[in-house]
Amino acid sequence: MKRHVLITAPIPDTLLERIASVSPDLVVERDTLPRDGRPEGLLSEVEIHYTTDRTLPPEQSPRLRWVQGHWAGVNNLVDTPVWNSDVLLTTTSGIHAPNIGQYVVAQLLAWANRVPRWVRVQQGGQWPAGRRDAFLPDELAGRTLGIIGYGSIGREVARLARAFNMTILVTKRDARHVEDIGYTLPGFGDPAGELPTRIYPAEALRCE
Repeated sequence: MKRHVLITAPIPDTLLERIASVSPDLVVERDTLPRDGRPEGLLSEVEIHYTTDRTLPPEQSPRLRWVQGHWAGVNNLVDTPVWNSDVLLTTTSGIHAPNIGQYVVAQLLAWANRVPRWVRVQQGGQWPAGRRDAFLPDELAGRTLGIIGYGSIGREVARLARAFNMTILVTKRDARHVEDIGYTLPGFGDPAGELPTRIYPAEALRCE
């Protein structure tokens, strides 16, 4: 039995081919959704939809059974008919943790080692007076890192920050349950919630 897959997310041809190669029963098509949500042609055969922000109208896709979001969040789909239907809705939560965690630590290292200042001085073509003090780096060891929200990305940032002997304070919506019950790539993150020095409930966060 053929399974029809519609992809309206911006993915490269190589990835499209990999998806199609999973099974000879998959019929994979790539298209776009106009702003009114109605794609070209009748898509009554589509059972799986991979999307960035919008999905198919139920009256046009009676066989739709699974919507896969391109991002970790699916807030944009909350007010759509799919949200209150029996269609399975899944996200990519957990997949982006390694690369975003690495990006966060890259920014920490750039800040601690005065990299933006290096770049400005290099572009100006002149060494500033007192350059020894101007470029003296800070050490991350012993510093405190605050992480707001302890999801998959926050947990990966904590794992990397521990390598620099940083003190880690986090907020979590439910501070009583620290385990990560979502998808976690093996060897990444903090599934058991053991890395933070202290975990605070979200209510403890003060925004001034």
